[in-house]
Amino acid sequence: MWYTRARKPVPRRTRNLQKRGNVFWLRIRVPDDLRAAVGKTEIRKSLKTGDFEEAERLVRIERMKLDGEWQSLRRNLRAKTKADVSRADL
Repeated sequence: MWYTRARKPVPRRTRNLQKRGNVFWLRIRVPDDLRAAVGKTEIRKSLKTGDFEEAERLVRIERMKLDGEWQSLRRNLRAKTKADVSRADL
């Protein structure tokens, strides 16, 4: 029966991939500390390819871009909180 077949586990490196039709999509959860600033709980983006190896390569590139954006966003948030604390001391 169809419901008793075991699902093939997704390799760890490809868990951010989701296939819709013939196209792979990137799907990444936004870190809890940045959800208010980003305004979303997850990021979804089309990789515009149906090739698995190409999708894996594009996922790595997009992850590095997002990690860089999130680091700069965290720095800005820390700078704002430090400025707010110093204003409160005046």
